[in-house]
Amino acid sequence: MDKFEEISNCFHAIKHNIITCNELDKNLFSFRDYKDWLDAYKKRSVAVRAIYKKNTEMVNVINSYLDKDLDSKEYDALYMGYRTLEDRDLHDSYFIIRIIDKLIPYYENIKDYNKLIHLYQDRCYEYGCFLRLDDSALEQLKSDLHKIKDLRVHYKDLTSINERRLIYVAYYNILKTLPEYSNKYNQDIIDAFKEAKAFYQSSEIKDMMDQEIAHHEGNLLNIMLLHSFMYYLDDGLSQQMEYIDLIDEIKDTFEDEMDTDLCNAVLNYFHDQMNDEEFVYYLKNYLGFYLNDTNELTFNESSDEIFIRAENLFNTAFMFFDFLNCSYLSINERQKESLNIIKAIASFLNRIPQEKYTIAFDEAASTLIRKALPFISSIEDKERLLRDILVKNQPGNYMHSLMVERLSLGILDYINHSKDLLLNEFYKIGFSNYDELKSYVARAARIHDLGKSLSTGLITQQYRSLTDLEYKYVKKHPEKGLALIGNDKDFAPYFDVMLGHHKDYDGKNGYPVYFDNTKSKYKIVIDLIRIADAIDAGTDCYGRNYSFGKNFDMLLQELVDGKGTKYNPFVVEFIRNHSNLMNELRYYTIDGRYEQIYNTYFR
Repeated sequence: MDKFEEISNCFHAIKHNIITCNELDKNLFSFRDYKDWLDAYKKRSVAVRAIYKKNTEMVNVINSYLDKDLDSKEYDALYMGYRTLEDRDLHDSYFIIRIIDKLIPYYENIKDYNKLIHLYQDRCYEYGCFLRLDDSALEQLKSDLHKIKDLRVHYKDLTSINERRLIYVAYYNILKTLPEYSNKYNQDIIDAFKEAKAFYQSSEIKDMMDQEIAHHEGNLLNIMLLHSFMYYLDDGLSQQMEYIDLIDEIKDTFEDEMDTDLCNAVLNYFHDQMNDEEFVYYLKNYLGFYLNDTNELTFNESSDEIFIRAENLFNTAFMFFDFLNCSYLSINERQKESLNIIKAIASFLNRIPQEKYTIAFDEAASTLIRKALPFISSIEDKERLLRDILVKNQPGNYMHSLMVERLSLGILDYINHSKDLLLNEFYKIGFSNYDELKSYVARAARIHDLGKSLSTGLITQQYRSLTDLEYKYVKKHPEKGLALIGNDKDFAPYFDVMLGHHKDYDGKNGYPVYFDNTKSKYKIVIDLIRIADAIDAGTDCYGRNYSFGKNFDMLLQELVDGKGTKYNPFVVEFIRNHSNLMNELRYYTIDGRYEQIYNTYFR
């Protein structure tokens, strides 16, 4: 077998395996009878774990080629292979980005603009939609967007409208997406807008007979400029007067009635020509338009089309919450409007099939949560927001949170019933009765892994072993969860549990390194959640692709071996000294787990 064939076969196997996994996941919803479902669930686990192992081998083979000198045929095999994954929306971000990094210098050297524009675009897509961006990644994203739009000088060399269209998309992202990631890119908006408008009227576009697409994209840029006006004008933009002049020039050019309504509403609002009730009316109509649009999705559409239509919905919802933040509506009116929006968007998100649900939706959901939390009054409604908008759309994480709640309360109930001295450690936190304590521990368990919901796409979008870089990213989930709700004082009693549930009992190991769990007021609850978390993760024999799980007694021995260092020795000894509790925990980790998963699947 030559190298071209080996590379091609590896990509074919990876693609086939991921499609098989998606089909196995969908198949679980075909069985209503518990016994049939459980049989399918266990068979799925065996199949997926075999695929996980096989895909890891295939990825390792391809990665080995990335460290070698290749010939043109081998470069083309890598290009065609990764594009096959992209075309099927089978994203594996770190793997694909590494391939693209290998390919770009080669195709830049031979000036293959048709391949280069896809390479730049796909790297942007993986960075922008599927990875959380730090400063260096943002600069790479900006660089690639500018490389794409700079290929306008080779517009005639691009053989297909599919390639040429990517230039328009790059301008769109420079105008809209980059500033959403960081306000340091606000200053690029006007220059990019002027350059794009001039390009859209150029002779190159006329020669290729692309005037219709250029006209459409020009109108879209006008709308994007107006959207950015609402978000960025008060954010240190140095060219404010020039910006406003451009807005005045384009405000009468919109052809779509709904866009005209929105644009005029935004302009009038900022010029104090509309009252709050009128502005709410316009934005609710606009939200209704996009909700109807997304409700018409059959989800047979491409992921790009689904994402674009969802993006319109989310952006309008963001605008609505930004408006509520500065409106004169009463608190009750704000809460009512907020809950209506949340309910509608939660309904849409819950309709998205798992194979179509990506990190891009997590990002939008987390932004929506941050904007909506200030308008929700009770912590119960706030937790419901977190669950319905984010956590429930990550089945594995949702199941884990329910299991940790069940295990934690199982142990706590036994401590309470036995009147063990351990109970005093819990009451030292400041609870006046057991119901208060139990309610606190239950919520702490449910939201302890909230940040994992912002990492799940990275973990589950591929079926292979994580790289060291990916694992380092996953280990940031305690901080990510805190960043999501850290400005909400109602959640303050839970911050230490969110940060500390992966810290060892003695505080010497675990993450995040900077957090000292030994000095936390809530340390005993952190210790309890830590143990419940370890029990669920360690005994999950079918739900985790990367491990085969242990029975409860094997896991208990690990707790015993780690008592005093990794785990609270008093909690561990309490479990070991109560046979009825151990029997209950055994049940929770076997039949109780499957029953809970089954009930959650069909809820």
